[in-house]
Parts: sequence; structure tokens; C-alpha cells
Amino acid sequence: MNQSQPVLYGELFKWALNYGLFMGLIGVTGFFFTNSMDPQSWPARIISWLTYMGAAFVVYFALKNYKQATGNLTFTQGFVLAFFISVISAIAITAVVLLYYYVLNPEALEKLFVKQEERLKLQEGITPEKVQSTMELTRKFFPYLIFAGSMAGQLFIGLLTGMATAFILRDQETIAAKR
Repeated sequence: MNQSQPVLYGELFKWALNYGLFMGLIGVTGFFFTNSMDPQSWPARIISWLTYMGAAFVVYFALKNYKQATGNLTFTQGFVLAFFISVISAIAITAVVLLYYYVLNPEALEKLFVKQEERLKLQEGITPEKVQSTMELTRKFFPYLIFAGSMAGQLFIGLLTGMATAFILRDQETIAAKR
């Protein structure tokens, strides 16, 4: 009878760092391709879906390769690995997006804020004071909104794919030993 191995978080983190940075690279690439497009356009939607699919494949291949390399993958290991990958990729995406907007191209950030202000002004029932206060809050909390959006998106894709993959690839011997 096999004894289940303890989850070695340091070992999982090494795997997650490599795959998380790769998943972040996919997200950043999607950002730069769709940055100048209308978010509602078909090309932007297709690129966004391809970015999500690429991120999901990264998590799948990370878990599959981890199992092949170690010979063991429990559901917990798969979940933790997917979680680490998602968090690392979200941090990488946030860092690059904020670097782009605040250092490399502040004009693009200003254009983004102006476009958002114009959208707010077109809505009925919103007073100019409300528009101004909303824009002040948006400018103040923009970095946090970017981080929250990146984290939510990456965690959703990473954990959904990770749980499904871990459930499918988990060690059948461990399951049989528990019966």
C-alpha cells in the first residue's frame, strides 16, 4: 500500500514560477494585441478567448508535466500548483500593465480615462459632479482595479482548469488505496 506523500510547497512553487511566468506572458501578449482595439469588436473578442485558452493549456501542461516528472499528482498538489501559477501570472500581468500605463505610455492611460469619462457623460441621470467624483476614484484606485481584475481572471481560469485537470490526472493508486 502506498503512503501518500506530503505536499512539498517549495517544489510546487518552483514549477509554478516557470509556468506562471509563461501564463503571464500569454496574458500580457493578449493585452498588447487588444489594447488598441475596441473591446466589443470581434477581433478583440477572439484574441481574448485565445488568450484564455492559452492560459488554460499552460495550467493543463504544468500539471501533466509535474505528474510525469514526479510520478505522483494528488488533487491537492494539482490545486495548489494551479493556484500558485494563477497568482504568479496575475502579478506578472499587473506589473507589466502598470509599467506600460504609468512609465512607458502615460498618454494611453490618459486616453483611457478620457474615454471612460465620455462614456459616463453619455449615461442618463448622471450629474457632472457624479462623473467627476467617479473619475477621481477611478484614477486613484486604477492600479488596484487592474490587480483585482488580473487576479480574478487568472484565478478563475487557473483554478477551473487546475481542478478539472487534477481530478482527471490524480493518482488512481492513491484513490484505490483509500478504499
